[in-house]
Amino acid sequence: GVLWWAWFWVGLIVLLGTMELAAKLGTGRTLSQQFWDFRKRKPKTAWGLTGLLLVLWLGLLMHLNWK
Repeated sequence: GVLWWAWFWVGLIVLLGTMELAAKLGTGRTLSQQFWDFRKRKPKTAWGLTGLLLVLWLGLLMHLNWK
């Protein structure tokens, strides 16, 4: 039930935090800072990735709330 979803989100947050730390230690920049640099170099691709994330999140929300 809901407990599995809670553990899923905890795992996702831990993974994101781990990747942020690894990126900061490895490159001196966070994931967000790296994406902002990427967005300056390739704005169309960055908007495409942002749009894809939006579609995926909306798809998950629709999947969870509508039958």
